[in-house]
Amino acid sequence: MNLQHLEYLIEIENCGSISKAARRLFVTQPYLSRILKEVESEYGITVFTREKTGITPTDSGRLFLDMARDLLDDAGNFQRIFRVLSELVYPLDRN
Repeated sequence: MNLQHLEYLIEIENCGSISKAARRLFVTQPYLSRILKEVESEYGITVFTREKTGITPTDSGRLFLDMARDLLDDAGNFQRIFRVLSELVYPLDRN
């Protein structure tokens, strides 16, 4: 599991397009498509359906993206908590 890949998939959903998300993320569209395929293969689901007007999450894709958001929120909270804790416990070790 790669948290950055989860962020990429959330951006795809936000943009409604892999190419728009790629531009926003400053990566290439083929790279982002490859990440999507890898994630779908790893979890055995189809995250998005591709249509002429863009992409939309499948039912399992919606659940996956909702849980990915929760996971990223938790990871951010984890980092913030332990960064503050380390500054409190080891204030003199900080350079």
